[in-house]
Amino acid sequence: MTTMINQETVFLAVDVPAHNKIDALTLISQKISQVTSLSADELAAGFTAREALSTTGFGSGFAIPHTKIKAGSGLVAFFRFSQPIQWEAMDDQPVTTAIALVMPETDESNLHLKMIAKLARLLMHEDFINTLDSLTTERAISEYLNQKLED
Repeated sequence: MTTMINQETVFLAVDVPAHNKIDALTLISQKISQVTSLSADELAAGFTAREALSTTGFGSGFAIPHTKIKAGSGLVAFFRFSQPIQWEAMDDQPVTTAIALVMPETDESNLHLKMIAKLARLLMHEDFINTLDSLTTERAISEYLNQKLED
């Protein structure tokens, strides 16, 4: 897999005042829009529509919100929240970290499914979660995630 996350798409200490997933998805969309040419409104609509199907709250404090949009290539963005978010996660625990996937609408290779599956497998390993939680810089997080997603 190609490098899909960089330091510009790693956001630390993100404050979501209402501590709920809809506000979190709106803020995720705004932050991605600020560092790309993507529309915050289009991203928020896609993330919210996907969330309405079933929760993307994976468990262990992680969510994997994802959407497909009219974009040339995909990207991964990492968000660590300053306060836990009520996300209706599968384990009923709040979310402290979101790994957002934005994939092109014309995803013939099903890259989004491969990425979600890869992240889900990684999130089943306590050492992956502990290492990711211990990293404190945008560079360290982006390098670690790229390495793990390419393994």
